[in-house]
Amino acid sequence: MEPSVSDERLRALSRLFSGIGLARVMELEDRLDPQLEFASDVARRWGTGPGALCSLLTALVSYRLAMRGEEWWRCFRDFFADHECPGDPRGAADAVGDFLKSCRGAAVARGVKLRRLERALAARPVLERLLASPREVLLADHRGLLAAVASALGQRPDDKTVVFSLKMAYYACRGTSCPGASLPMDVPIPVDVRISCASYSSGLVDVPAGSDPVRTVMAHPEVARRAWTDVALGSGIPPLHLDTVLWAIGWAPRDLGIEDARSRIYESLEPVIGDRLASAASDELARRPCRVVR
Repeated sequence: MEPSVSDERLRALSRLFSGIGLARVMELEDRLDPQLEFASDVARRWGTGPGALCSLLTALVSYRLAMRGEEWWRCFRDFFADHECPGDPRGAADAVGDFLKSCRGAAVARGVKLRRLERALAARPVLERLLASPREVLLADHRGLLAAVASALGQRPDDKTVVFSLKMAYYACRGTSCPGASLPMDVPIPVDVRISCASYSSGLVDVPAGSDPVRTVMAHPEVARRAWTDVALGSGIPPLHLDTVLWAIGWAPRDLGIEDARSRIYESLEPVIGDRLASAASDELARRPCRVVR
């Protein structure tokens, strides 16, 4: 059986995020997501276009990592502090390939990841436009970028790594040429382990009794994608911005008891959104642990 979406929880989460608002969610991104800092650092070092392209290509191979995502993107930033991110697709792919060979986070299936980089170069025309006009491509021609990258890789434009590549390229631009700009509403959330946990823990997505919540949601990512898109439309906050908040706190209901998870979520959010909203968010987002319930 597939997961199902709770309309009641969808409305409650829409109200919660509507109360928080896009401006505070973007402030939370600055505070909670080191990936934004690391991608921006590379863009400031080598320019917005090259930084966005190297971030995009790296995101396309950011799966089955041998380290946490935060550590992986720190490794990315540290590598490109000393190695050029070139201003052409071929050179950028070669540089990201060298990064993959140097960072232990890519140890699993490194050869597969390197071949994936080569296939991504079939999207060269749009990658060249990204280099020349990153803000325009990321914020106005994002559908063309996603479609071209997905086609090059033989995937769907809403697949997890394809969508994530747009987000990381945007992060590079956010710290340089795109300050204050928000992502489009029509790009879905990338459903990974943390988003799957947040989907279940919040009560937004239900799974059949006895099944593993995270594995079940990840096996049917379209259910969570649709649900969070509806929350985005109801709150006015684009899915990829909701993603940052959910990603930052989505580990807690999986790794901690529910009361400890609520405390950690509250502590993370309160400095930006205040006591009332942080209390509400911790209650709404951590209603049940992400474990098998029999």
